[in-house]
Amino acid sequence: MVRPFAQFCIRGARLAAECVITFGSWTLWLVLSLLFVAQIYIASVHELQVPVFVQQALLERLAVSGVHISFGHTLFDPSGRIVIENVSVTLDGFEEPVATARAIYTRIDPWALAIKRFEPLEVRVTGMTVRVPAMISASGRADEIIRDLDADVLSRRGALSIQYLNCHVGSLALSVAGNLRLGTQPSVRAAPLPVVEFLARNYIGLMRRGEGAIGQISALNRPDLSVRLEPATAGGVTVRGILTADAIKLSTPTPLQAGPLRAVGRWSISGSAPVSGEVFLSLANIELPKFGDSARGIDARLDLGFPPGPTKAVGVGFALNSAHISSASCIVDGLGLQDASVDLSSADPDLLAASSIRASARAIAWGQPVAADAVLEPARGTARAQFKVAVAPEAIDFVGARIKRNLAPFFKLTSPAAVSGDIRFDPGWKFAEVAGRLDAAGVFARGVTIDEARGDFRFDGRHLYSHEAYARIGENFARGSFEEEMATRRYRFLLDGRLRPLDIAPWIGGAWWKNLFGNFDFPAAPPSASIDLNNCWIDGRQAKIFVAVDSPRTAIRGAVFDRMRLALFSRPQFQDGIRVELDRGKGAVTGSFTRRLNPDLVASQSVEFSAVSNVDLAALSALADVIGPRGKEMFAPYSFSQPPDLKVSGQVDGPKAPGGPHETLHIEAQSGSGFRYYDFPLDSVAFTADVRDDDVTISQVKAGLAGGSVTGKATVSGRGSDRRLWFNANLTDALLGRAILSVQDYSASHSRQAAPTVGSFLGEKANVKIDAAVTAEGRMGDPSSFQGSGNAELQGPGLGEVRMLGLLSDLLRFTALRFTTAQATFKLNGYRLDFPEVNVTGANSAITAHGSYSIDSHELDFRARINPFKESRTLPQQVIDAMLAPLAQVFELRLTGKVEKPFWTFANGPGNLLHNLSQPPTTSAPSPLKQQ
Repeated sequence: MVRPFAQFCIRGARLAAECVITFGSWTLWLVLSLLFVAQIYIASVHELQVPVFVQQALLERLAVSGVHISFGHTLFDPSGRIVIENVSVTLDGFEEPVATARAIYTRIDPWALAIKRFEPLEVRVTGMTVRVPAMISASGRADEIIRDLDADVLSRRGALSIQYLNCHVGSLALSVAGNLRLGTQPSVRAAPLPVVEFLARNYIGLMRRGEGAIGQISALNRPDLSVRLEPATAGGVTVRGILTADAIKLSTPTPLQAGPLRAVGRWSISGSAPVSGEVFLSLANIELPKFGDSARGIDARLDLGFPPGPTKAVGVGFALNSAHISSASCIVDGLGLQDASVDLSSADPDLLAASSIRASARAIAWGQPVAADAVLEPARGTARAQFKVAVAPEAIDFVGARIKRNLAPFFKLTSPAAVSGDIRFDPGWKFAEVAGRLDAAGVFARGVTIDEARGDFRFDGRHLYSHEAYARIGENFARGSFEEEMATRRYRFLLDGRLRPLDIAPWIGGAWWKNLFGNFDFPAAPPSASIDLNNCWIDGRQAKIFVAVDSPRTAIRGAVFDRMRLALFSRPQFQDGIRVELDRGKGAVTGSFTRRLNPDLVASQSVEFSAVSNVDLAALSALADVIGPRGKEMFAPYSFSQPPDLKVSGQVDGPKAPGGPHETLHIEAQSGSGFRYYDFPLDSVAFTADVRDDDVTISQVKAGLAGGSVTGKATVSGRGSDRRLWFNANLTDALLGRAILSVQDYSASHSRQAAPTVGSFLGEKANVKIDAAVTAEGRMGDPSSFQGSGNAELQGPGLGEVRMLGLLSDLLRFTALRFTTAQATFKLNGYRLDFPEVNVTGANSAITAHGSYSIDSHELDFRARINPFKESRTLPQQVIDAMLAPLAQVFELRLTGKVEKPFWTFANGPGNLLHNLSQPPTTSAPSPLKQQ
């Protein structure tokens, strides 16, 4: 039973399938027949009126999007192609048309029409013009914003393909092509068209932006914009555009000329995500005639963004995320730059509205690199930047030209200087501070060439600081600090190093610095120095300088010292040598001085000084010459064979002093060796001298002369040829021979005659001492002018060996003359010594004499009375003396000739007696003085 039933079911199913197939086949043939008939009809009929239901579907679909269209003649064919001529488009709220077109061709889906849905598959527009309604137009007229628009747009499978879209927006030739994804289209019959709805809703914003864009486009010469639309892989669309123009010309806000222009842009639009894009722009050149600025070879990259949503993008506009701008060469405010570039970025989405912007700039100026990195806060008007600059020498001339001042006499570079640091601007873009480091070589600064300079700096607009600075000028170098007050131009150096003071003389106002240190020379090396210099660049009279100098070898007016230590405080009209120490050999000079200068900073008004010294007088004379123009004259009268111990103090007033030129000097000197005062020789000396202008008073003199001692005093007064010397001297226990020689040497040096030898006066072994006192006055340097008086006493057993006395023994052979004491008074009359009374006594003889002696010619002219036995103590000799007393007149003798060759003659008496008396006895021994 089961098997027959199964077979019955199978046969039934087969029969049912055959019936279905047969019905489907007949139905298909019927439809194909109807379509064939319809095609024959369509082929035979070229123009059909658009069905009313089609027009109604189109108008309803557009009305949902807020767009109303009116047209003239329409054409339609059953395949879905529609041509609408003389189209006029209006929007809700506007009575006048916003767009017109000569014709619109659209191809629709016939199957959609079957259910009364208007689904355009293709739209072509020809001769469309878009206008700004008069009610929103800036001119008050319906101005054309888009003209000559031709477009072909296809809609397929949720995508919109723009085959072409060509038009003119103002003078801009615009062409658009590409594809757009529309997404899933709504199945609702009256759903709005996406593109049409967007244009309708944002028409006012678009037109206003377009109207503004036309105003900007008018600055472009023959602009051309080509746009390409491409679907993005992750959804959305990528827009690529190329803008070109032959030239750009603007008159406001600033006249500008540029071109040719080429800009390439790319934007990515992805659904509700922020729109991003970038623009690459290049310009051959830019000119700003008003400012004289220009640039060549400009390239820029701009990263753009848009807020999410197309309508917001229209209302808000684009956002500038970052920017990179470069130029092959440019001139900005007269500054020429090469390879300049600027990078701008921010953590905020829009640079134009960012609270903080990071900027980085690079360039080449005068062949040297310039770089800066900054953070700017536009809303507050603040900025911070780090910079690194190689300042070329030409930059100084550029700055001088900008401030209209020649900076070359004040500051000049011979090689690039490296400068790096930070700069800060406070709110309102007010300059706050710049700080950094400087490294330079070959810097000319106010007359001084600095071979090397480096250090930090800080400038706040009012003060310039450098707390750690180093500079080298030749062999000079210094480390320290510098600060300057810009308003007053006052500055201060605090330096330690080695320095020749004259090498920085141009920095010190006035001539006083040169006048002071021009006396010093440092042949070995620059002295170690510490300087605290306060001064003013525009008024050197404000200078305050403290200098501490330690020099291993120093020459002062030709006098070389082994070491000099100086502590000096100085102002232009005042110099205080707090301490001066000079070493020379085994001696040293220590002292201090105060110098006041006249207002013209050239000549000294006065110098006060004090010093203790045991160096040679030549070195002291050099130091005195520094004090004043007559400094050397202070020590001119004195001469020491070895350095004396001196204490010197005084004051020298110059011609500019209130009371005129004056000199006051106090000298305390002591020397254990040879000393000369105006060339008069002394063995040792200790004296005190006071100088008042041309007057010199020497008191408390203690000196050695010819083995004895001299005490006395002297004064010098007058000036020029009338300068006079007065002296009073007492000599005790001096050796006669040495005393005579000293006097004769002094006389010979002034009379220019050879001085006699000691043997001309005494025997080699004569032991005669002299005590003398003399007072005289005369013209300085002229022994012939001296007038005075004195007395002398000679003692010693060798007095008889005085040549002129010893010859008496040969003349008077009947007795032996032995002299031990001689006393005389004399008057000095130039080179002539007048002796009104001379008493010579001895063991048995006595001489009374008077006469004169010529110092310059050594001539003797004396008359003497001799009593050979007057001093005898024996009875026979006393008897003979009494017997010869009446004959004293007969024995009057005359001494003539020169000191070197004196001779005696009888002044009275018979010639034969004199002749006989003068004959030497045959048995007597010759006198030892006779052979001299």
